[in-house]
Amino acid sequence: MGQQQPTQEQGSSLGTSAWTQPSIIVPVVLFVVILVAFIIYALNNSNRRNTERIHRIKSQANSRGRGGQELNANPKLAKEKKRIRQMLLNGEISEETYHELLMDLEEDEKE
Repeated sequence: MGQQQPTQEQGSSLGTSAWTQPSIIVPVVLFVVILVAFIIYALNNSNRRNTERIHRIKSQANSRGRGGQELNANPKLAKEKKRIRQMLLNGEISEETYHELLMDLEEDEKE
């Protein structure tokens, strides 16, 4: 008597939803499809970039030996370069001296 029952014409708060209207469903579905496509593209592009980087690093590693030294390098020369580098890191020689010593070693190697 005092309360009014919802009728079909008025609609119930549970029965009507904006999600059932095509004007809402179509843009939401399009948004989700575009979002999924973007995520798939980003993941594929990221994987491709990582594999290219890995191949580039492997090819550089194959052209060099262990520790970055060339495969055909003289072991004594490699040891001397390492000693000179350590002297630079310890502050025993300047960077200019380091480069001069490396140039001298490379000249000696060519002879």
